[in-house]
Amino acid sequence: MTTYRISQLADRSGVPATTLRFYEDAGLLPADRTPAGYRVYGEDAVERLAFISSAKLLGLALEEIRELLDIREEGVRNCSRLSVHECPSGVTSVV
Repeated sequence: MTTYRISQLADRSGVPATTLRFYEDAGLLPADRTPAGYRVYGEDAVERLAFISSAKLLGLALEEIRELLDIREEGVRNCSRLSVHECPSGVTSVV
């Protein structure tokens, strides 16, 4: 599995390191840490950043993006967060 340090991810994605740190603090971009404390990101970070960028272009707030990322990770739509008319019975996954 390929991993990236913050500078490598910034170069690969075109997103500044300061923004990557902000996204981590905001709960949008998880990072592991090396024993020395350096941030390390997995291969999925590039795709996740593309999703965040696309969602921002659509005008979504960071909180809304975080909720979408949570749903995407879970693979299950949590109907308790939606009103009755938004969640038809039998709907259990996000396509």
